[in-house]
Formats: sequence, structure tokens, C-alpha cells
Amino acid sequence: MVLWLSLHAQAQVPADRQAKVDSLEQVVLQADTDTLKVKALMEQFALLAPFDTEATELLQLQVLAICDSAIQQNGPDKEFFLSSRARTHGALGVTYYMVAKHIEAQEQELAALKDYEALDERFPMARCYVILGAIMKEEGDLEAAMDYHQQARRLSEETNNTATLALALNNIGTVYFDQDSLRQSEQAFQATLELYKTLNQERGQGVAYLNLGRVKSMAKKPEEALEYFKQSLQIREAINDRQGLIYSHARLGDTYLELRQLDKARFHALKSLELAQEKGYPRGLRDANELLSKVYEQEGNTSAALAAYKQFIVARDSMLNEENIRAITQAEYTYKYEAELMADSIQNAEAQKAIKAELALQESENKQRTLLAWVLSLGLVVTLLLGYGLFQRYRKVQAQRQTIEMQKAQVEKALDELSQREEEKALLLKEIHHRVKNNLQVVSSLLDLQSMDLDNQEALAAVTDGQNRVKAMALIHEKLYQNEDIVRLDFEDYVGQLMKQTAAIFPGKGGVTQVVNARNIELDIDTAVPLGLILSELLTNAYKYAFPDGSGELEVSLTETEPGKYSMIVRDNGPGLPPDFDFRKAKSLGLKLVRRLSRQLYGQAVYKNDGGSCFDITFLDTSLRKATS
Repeated sequence: MVLWLSLHAQAQVPADRQAKVDSLEQVVLQADTDTLKVKALMEQFALLAPFDTEATELLQLQVLAICDSAIQQNGPDKEFFLSSRARTHGALGVTYYMVAKHIEAQEQELAALKDYEALDERFPMARCYVILGAIMKEEGDLEAAMDYHQQARRLSEETNNTATLALALNNIGTVYFDQDSLRQSEQAFQATLELYKTLNQERGQGVAYLNLGRVKSMAKKPEEALEYFKQSLQIREAINDRQGLIYSHARLGDTYLELRQLDKARFHALKSLELAQEKGYPRGLRDANELLSKVYEQEGNTSAALAAYKQFIVARDSMLNEENIRAITQAEYTYKYEAELMADSIQNAEAQKAIKAELALQESENKQRTLLAWVLSLGLVVTLLLGYGLFQRYRKVQAQRQTIEMQKAQVEKALDELSQREEEKALLLKEIHHRVKNNLQVVSSLLDLQSMDLDNQEALAAVTDGQNRVKAMALIHEKLYQNEDIVRLDFEDYVGQLMKQTAAIFPGKGGVTQVVNARNIELDIDTAVPLGLILSELLTNAYKYAFPDGSGELEVSLTETEPGKYSMIVRDNGPGLPPDFDFRKAKSLGLKLVRRLSRQLYGQAVYKNDGGSCFDITFLDTSLRKATS
């Protein structure tokens, strides 16, 4: 866990706390000054924070509204309200972080920092940096996360803030862990553990033991990892840290799965899921369901594995808050599974019926030949006797033939129904692509309308960039809707249209020659969407900066270097970026998006000046990414 905070699982508020909350509610209602009201409200949300996120958020927003109004009046208690606002911004940032609302959490923590700087209160600023670092890590920007955590560490040491120093060291360890620097990660977690022991902070020790176990697990030392995870679980059970227990059970389940102890793996996965459901915690639901799907798959329980995997997708996508993508992903996964199941069922039934029919026919023919031989070898009397038997046999053979014909008709009917259902599912998937494309076009039109009201050029440029990204995704769904193949995209055709679409935004640069080299390459939608966004960013940047006189050459090439591995090169013959430009540290949203999406595709983005700007994006297709993960 990146950030440890004193928050338990969402549960019913204990009676003694509820009594305090109710008494404070009376204070709020009867308070004759804003100062007294703010103090009572802040005590309320401090009591409710571990148990009721929604109520906590409402109280914190109420405090902010009162403080903003009081600060504008510039009264004698202005410093009190400024300090209260800073603390509440920080607390609200934590509230949003714990339910995966990362953008809102970042805004609140930056607002808290601004107020603390105005008050020259450096002690609580370190905690804001810790939370900001945790947010950036969840967003996948490890460089920014490390910068924030190092600021928190330095500020904590300068102010002798031991508790926040422990948090900063813990989070520095997690960033090193994600960068595969296991030795540095283990050192940071050991230092964290020692600080929490000094503070006699059991909850922090539980986190440190868990993280040390993760390091040992990554180092392929499952037995050592198991001991650390058990120590974490023991501490968290002793202090009833129900949120922490979600992670301890999940990590134990992962380790037992690696050791092939499936009963224990399933037990801990179910415990983690139960606690995550109790809290309604998306990250815990995601991890527990993913673990359960792997356990059930190892046990051969296909239906349970599918159900758990569906819940994993729902929890994962709820964290991203992308409802359309979640719906398409779930529909596609269910469609593929049901189609395969149906195909197997029909094929097995057809094969079994055909074999039975063939055997029955052969048996009938063999018996007929035997009877005829006996008829010829016996005399007239025997012939009369066997004639009756032959007649009876003939009737049975006819009955068998009728049965065979009926079975064949049933198989043909089942095949026709399967074909019809396949066509219906294909039409439904086409309709999904069509509706997604239409929805994205509506978003693009709304952004276009919004841009008409903007006078600020920086804001107008940001809206235009967002509109270009939406158009790039819409074009993918439009292509899939128009194609016969509804799950794979002809990338050469897509790039050509995207380049024309981008060029239309810059009418003064019609002299730019466009070159596309991507013959016979088709990509699945899970790869095409992020790659299309990367390409849209690079094409837009090229048209903005590479051709000041309105002419030049812009080339996009895509090659398959190995099965499932690709390299996309975007090159122009413009002046290129400045010599001292460091692409890895670029802070613009577009270039950050290029780096982050490249990592999402299990690849990387590299820039060089080769007679102009040259970006090399390497990535893996979906099947290879799944095999690698």
C-alpha cells in the first residue's frame, strides 16, 4: 500500500462515537459564531472519517464554504479560518484519495499547500507532499511521485516530523519497488519499520512488514515473503485494522498461490474480498477478484474464474471512471467466452451424433450381410424362416435410418441457430462501436462549443488538444464499425485518415507531405486506442512546431519487429526539439501522455533529433501483454 493513513474499513459508527457526533450536531445548530461552528464540524468529520466517507466529505465541504466566506470578510479571526481551511483541504484530499478520486485529491492537497505556505506552517506541509506523491504513483507518474516523496522526506527531517518521515520513507520504498530497484526498496522499508517501532506505531509496522514481504516476493523468495505477510496479518488482526487486513490477506493469497497451496490461497482471497466488500473499496475489490480468478482457474473451476474476472474488470474500471470502456470490455469478454463455450458444445454434440449414426449404419449393414449369407447357405425352409427375420430387421434398419436423419436435422438446426446468434452478436458489437463513436462525436462537439466562449489562448489550446484526442478515439470506433472485421483495425488506413484529420486543423500548412508505411498490419482495439492517442499527440505537435513555413515532410511507419512486438516511428524534417531537451522529464500533458500510454502498452517512447524530431514507440499487442503479465 502506497500511503498508510489511520482509516479503517467503512463500517457502522460505534455507539460512543455516534453519541459524540450527535452532541456536536447540536453545537453546530446552536452556534452563534462561525468559529465555534467550524470547530464542531471539524471534530465531527474527524470522528466519522474512518467509517462514513460520504458524510465526511459533506462535512468537509461545509467547513470549506464557511472558511472561504469568513476569509473574504477579512475579520479578526482570519488566521484561524485560513488554518482551518488548510487542514480541511488536506483532510478532504485524503478522503478523495481513499475512494480513488485522484484528480480531486490532488486539487485539495495543492490548495492545502498554498494555505500552509501563506501561514508559514512547514510542519504539516510534509504530509501534503506525501499524499501528492501517493496520488502521482497511482496515476503511474513515478518520477513526479519520487520528487514529492523526497520533498516530504527533507521537510520532515528539517521539522523533526518523525511520523511523516516514516510515511515518506515508506512511499519512497514503493516507488523504488515499482522501478525494480529492490535493494533500495528493501532499505527504505527497513528504515520505515524501525521508525514505526520507535514510535510504537503498530499500524505502521503492519504496513512495513507487508511491503518487505512484497520485496521478497518480487525477488522470488516466497518462503521469506510468507513470514513477513504473516507478521503483518498478526499485527493488523490485533489492532482490528480492517482496511489493512484487505491487503495482508490478498498478499498471503498471492504467495500461497505461487506455492501451489490452493486451499490457503482461496481462503485468504475470500477474506480479502469480504473485507473489501464491507468497505466498498475499489482497489481491494480489484485485487481480491483478480486473485480469486487465478485460484479458481488453477482449480479448474472455469465458471467461478469467469465470474471473479468479471468482478475484477468492474472494480478496475470503476477506479478509472470510464463507463463506456468498462461496458465494451465486459461485453467483449462475455461474448468471447460464451461463443467459445457454445462452439465447443455444438461441435461435441455434432461429433458424437455423427459417430453414433455411422456405427449404427455399419452395424446394420454387417448384420444384413450376415443374414444374406445364411439365407443362401440354408435351404428353402430356412429361407422362409429367415425371410420373416429379414423383414423385421428391415423395419429396424428403417427406424434407425429415420433416427439418424432426425439427428442430422437437429445438428443442422443447431448449426443454423449458432450462425444466426453469431451474426446477431456481430451486429450488436458493431452497434456498440457505432454508439461509442457517436458519443465521442457529441463530446467533441461540446468541446467545440465550449471553445467558442474562451478568450484565454492557453485554455483554448487545452480544449482543442482534448478535442483532438476524442476525435482520434472516435475514428477508431468508426473504422471498426465500417469494417467487416469488427475487432481488428487496419492501421495503415487509420493513420492515413488521422493524418488528414490533423492536417485539417492547420489550414496554413497544406504544403506538408504525408508518408505512411504500415502495410498489412492489423491491431486489436485494446492496442489501437492507446496507440491512436499517442499518434494524435505526436502528429499535433509536429504540425504545431515542425513546419514554421507551412511545408515539409511528416512520416509514420509501423513495423512488427518480432511476433507480437512492434515499433512505431513518427518523424519530421523540422528543426527538432532544443539540444538540451530531456524527453523523459518533459512536463507537458501531451508528452506525459505519450510516455504513460507507452508504458501501458508494455513498451517505451524514445526521442532523438535525426534531421528533425524522431519518436520511436515500441509496444506489445494484447495477446503478448497478457502472456507477459
